[in-house]
Amino acid sequence: MTPDPSLAPAQSALAAGNFDDAAGLFTAALQKDAAHTEARLGLARTLHFAGLLGPALQSLAPFFTTPEISAAAPPAAWLEAALIHRAAGRFNDARLTLENAPPAVHQHPAWSINLADVLLEQGHPAASRDLLAAAPGLLARQPQAASSWLRSQLYLPEVDASQLHASSRQWARWHGGYDPIPMVPPNRELARRLRLVFVSSRLCAHNSAQQLLGILPHLDRKGFHVTLVSTGRIKDSVTEKLRTLANVWIDIPSELPDADTAKLLRDTKADILVDQQEHSNNGPISLFTRRIAPLQVHWYCNALSTGLRTLDARISDSTTEPQGQADELSSEPILRLPHGYLAYTPPHLAVAPVDLIDPARPLTLGGIPHLAKCTDAVLATWAEILRQLPHARLLLARNTLGDPATRDAFAARCHAAGIPADRLDLRPDGGAISTLAIFNDLDLILDTWPFGGEATSMDALWMGVPILTLCGDRITARRTTTLLKAVGRQDLVTTSPEAYIARAVEIASDLPALRASRAPLRAAVQASDWCNGPLIAADLAAAFRALWIKACHRK
Repeated sequence: MTPDPSLAPAQSALAAGNFDDAAGLFTAALQKDAAHTEARLGLARTLHFAGLLGPALQSLAPFFTTPEISAAAPPAAWLEAALIHRAAGRFNDARLTLENAPPAVHQHPAWSINLADVLLEQGHPAASRDLLAAAPGLLARQPQAASSWLRSQLYLPEVDASQLHASSRQWARWHGGYDPIPMVPPNRELARRLRLVFVSSRLCAHNSAQQLLGILPHLDRKGFHVTLVSTGRIKDSVTEKLRTLANVWIDIPSELPDADTAKLLRDTKADILVDQQEHSNNGPISLFTRRIAPLQVHWYCNALSTGLRTLDARISDSTTEPQGQADELSSEPILRLPHGYLAYTPPHLAVAPVDLIDPARPLTLGGIPHLAKCTDAVLATWAEILRQLPHARLLLARNTLGDPATRDAFAARCHAAGIPADRLDLRPDGGAISTLAIFNDLDLILDTWPFGGEATSMDALWMGVPILTLCGDRITARRTTTLLKAVGRQDLVTTSPEAYIARAVEIASDLPALRASRAPLRAAVQASDWCNGPLIAADLAAAFRALWIKACHRK
């Protein structure tokens, strides 16, 4: 479709996030010509980004009035409809929209990426991986598709740490991470104020933004000038708070080609460019295949090595990634902070924890895991715990469980694993996750493996809920262990499914003691290093400065 020059103001308003202006301009174009395809798609996208999902779908309705008209609809109409369904929590509708799209739509790169993401959300990581692996040409052309393929493997227990590293290196071979642009010579003034630039698509109510809220108020501004670069569409109250904490804020449209985005980033004259997302959340990791700044590092959202040689460090800690094998399985040098790399800030909507003293209230185990984390082995282990604790029930909450078809399919998996239907409570989010109210209904969190919690584990511990974890040999299987160690609860760390079951039964068999442990746990979290923003900010500042001095002495 050739862009219509007359719609340039509308497209510019959309890119700038001026949704009211964009909607008005697209609507005006449709009033002149109701068959204007580009204007109709632009209006749907604008309403989608503005959160008006019902009107967004309604604006696409003319593309789908009859089977004949649907078959001739542009691929973008099918893809946008699927994205709107996903945003509305209708994951099965999104999947059916993509699967029923005409063959021409299947040839579009976004079709494979979006369908793979939906499959992952519905709890099918192997299907997600296989769908993308069936299109190696797509993986080699599209960094986002390759990131989705890589991310799906994190959930598969049969894919070990060395295989994950091999896949991340493959991503880098496809997308340039092994052929870096030569290092830009750093300024030799060792002690000068450094320009620190964070790049993220989630500078909003998201766990990566919560980390920034933890450190930015305490970062030495005499030593660092901070620029925040947002490549995402979502803007909210957290976004506005972060704007006040930055020296400079830059919005870059997510649709902007990497080459243009890289030019804008070079214009910041960054000394240190920081990635927060690696291959998750459609982040801007492909930008880091270029040498944009003298130093480029990754901080937070640790799940695996990025595969890139163009990153000068990946910030971690010695519990999440012990020295030795972890270094061998990392393409980037691992920089371990002495007090951990996390700087937790509770969500601003968080409710207060409650005192669960009612003896009549049933023992409730569970959590808020991504459905893809609930492998057959995890479900079978939970079933055995319930068998040995006949009065316990299992509560699982997730936004995907608000979709009836997805919930029913997941419930069938749980029942097949041996979890009784009358002791299983599957809930949609309903806002209880963002407010943390869901944790007031849980006595013990059962962590998943090999992909365990991190942000959700921090939230649970903040609310005083103990977490039982199974520590493994990869990053995602050790993050909850790191948190528990910091609050003095190593007794909640196990190393095998058998030990996990035995410890769960032991803990839950003394319900009064389990519930009495909540208040001391909240106090331990408040006193922990990962709730000490000034401490972690100082550690990060020292690490950044040390990297800079080392670079300045490099020949």
